[in-house]
Parts: sequence; structure tokens; C-alpha cells
Amino acid sequence: TASPVDALSPTLRVSFPVTDRTGFRLSYSHQVQTPDMSVLASGTNSDLAVSNTNDTFARPVGFGKTIMFEFGVRHAFSDDMVLDVSAYNKDLVSEGTARTLNVYDPFIGGDPSLTNEAVNLYTSADFGNSRGIDVRLDRRFGSIFQGTISYTYQTAKNTGSDPQQYLATLARTNSAVTGARALPPQAILTSSDNRTHSIAGNIAATFPAGWHSGTVIGSILENGGIYATFSAASGQAYTLMENGGLGGRGPNNGFGLSGAPLEPINSSTMPWIKDVDLRLTKGVRLAGRDLMVFADLRNLFNWKNLTSIFAETGDVVNQLYQINSIGPQRSALQSDAGTLWVTRQVVVNGVAQTQTGVDLSDCS
Repeated sequence: TASPVDALSPTLRVSFPVTDRTGFRLSYSHQVQTPDMSVLASGTNSDLAVSNTNDTFARPVGFGKTIMFEFGVRHAFSDDMVLDVSAYNKDLVSEGTARTLNVYDPFIGGDPSLTNEAVNLYTSADFGNSRGIDVRLDRRFGSIFQGTISYTYQTAKNTGSDPQQYLATLARTNSAVTGARALPPQAILTSSDNRTHSIAGNIAATFPAGWHSGTVIGSILENGGIYATFSAASGQAYTLMENGGLGGRGPNNGFGLSGAPLEPINSSTMPWIKDVDLRLTKGVRLAGRDLMVFADLRNLFNWKNLTSIFAETGDVVNQLYQINSIGPQRSALQSDAGTLWVTRQVVVNGVAQTQTGVDLSDCS
């Protein structure tokens, strides 16, 4: 049974006005976090005698600790325009992570003062840093229009983006110098969740009853609203791999059983993502009742946003993986189809294409 663990988590916050339109704030804290239950309870009902060293076992894991510093300035240029700027720095001192450690296993036997087994155990050995700047502008135009836009610049680096990252990456490779298992990162690398640039905003136009009464545009827009939100963000990080046709996907990709990285962990970046949503509302009166009609348009411009790509090609296509995974199935299907297996030219959206498959037009 593990001994109880105590921790102190102090926080200091200060804010004060600089002028009647400008305010300053400052905060400093040492925050602690209980490890995830999946970490604390890992391997609880298992044992090396009935398992193997690929499993991960818990041990008394301490609290995760974060030291955070933040300051900001908020300035009102007028009652209709406010600017807020803040900067922050967050040091991750001890994060939960799995490591391969040498221990003494009594099931194997031998001298208890020596180690005889390499076991995956959870520790608090990961560390990292996240820092950035947030800028937000709120603007109002009269009583109809208002909007907000914000921008974030952030760099997030650590020795492990999640507790399993080391086991899924470097632990599966050997050092070219010593031939032994590669050691965990000793310097912080880009986090898998890092998005360097993020832009978001919204625009709203609300038209009250009687707005421009007696005009065509007034009859269309009164009791109505136009609400638009938009966002754009740089892509997440992934590790480009040697193409062995394994089909590994990023971001946050491991190395698989036999993958070989072509670069340091998380050195490549996914494409930007972007989105615009629009909501239109109109209040109407029908049969003595006030009703609200609305149209909700998501991804207004039908932009394509990639959430995953092949880490072996840096693209959405991996021809070698397609050959390795689909080729055997296609050969088996062709053998079973016999004379029904055909290849023909077809035109799709005005483009000639070659299609190969089973012809089921005459199954009598």
C-alpha cells in the first residue's frame, strides 16, 4: 500500500487600475495535479508472472507540478472598443510518463541486490514548457454591430506529449552508437498538441423590431440577426517516418513495431485548419404567436481541413501502404471472381478513369 502524499498549491493574484481606462493583472502559482487514474491503476490486476514486459505497471507516482506566471493589460479606448493583451509562461516540472526501468524480479530469481528485468513503469520524469501571448479586441458599432477577434501565439515543448509517448517512439529503437534501447529525450521537443498560431473571432448584427420601418430592407431585417464565427489555426506536429508501407498516421504518431523516424520527434507540421460558420435568425408572428426561424450554416465555404495524414508520406495518400494492405485482398477477390473480373474506362464528372472490379451486371 502506498503512503499518503500531501502537496501545497499556492497561488498569488494581483490586479489594480493604472488609469481610469487601463487595468493591470498579475498571477503566479504552483499548481499540482493528481495523476490520471489510468496511470495510478495501470497493471493493478496483473503481474509479470502472467504477463510480459510490454505491459505498463504503476508505482507510487507523485503529483504532477506546474509553475505558472501570467500578466496582462486591459485598456478601454472608449466604451465601444477594448483591447486585452496577456502573456504567460508555464513550466511543467514533473509530468506522468512511462519509462523502461531495470528492476529485480523475484520470479526470475538470482541476487536480490541486482536487477534482472527491464519493466515499463510509470514515473514523474517528463518535463516541459509552454509560453505564449494572447491578444483580444472587442469592438462595437452603434447598437447593431459588434465583433471580437483574438490571436494567440504559443510554443509548447516537452519531453513527452502524453504518458505513453516514449514507449510508442524512442523505446522501440536502438542507439546507433551503443546498440542499446534509445534513452528518453533529455531536451524538450515540440508537443504533439502545439498550435503555434490561432485566430478566432465572431461578428454579430442584431436588428430590433421597427428597424428602418416602412422600408424594404427594414421589413427583411427587423427582428432578425446575423451571427458569424470564424477560426484558423496552424497545424499540429507529427514525426515524418521512413515509408515502409505500415500506414502510420499523424499527428501524435508513434513508430509502430518497425517504423523508422526520418527526423527528431514532432519536427513536421500539419496544414492549417480554418472554418467559418453562419447563423441567420428571423422573428415572425404567426397565428398570434411569436416564432423564431433560423438557418445554421456550418463550414460556410466548404473548406477541407485535414485531421490526419500518413506520417510516412506527409500526405493523405500512401501508395505503398495501399499496395500492402489492399493488394492481397484484391488478388484474392480477382481469383474468386474469375471471368467476372473486368477493367474498363468510365467517365466521372467529365474525367476519364480506369476502374477495375467485379462485373455484376449479369448474375443470372
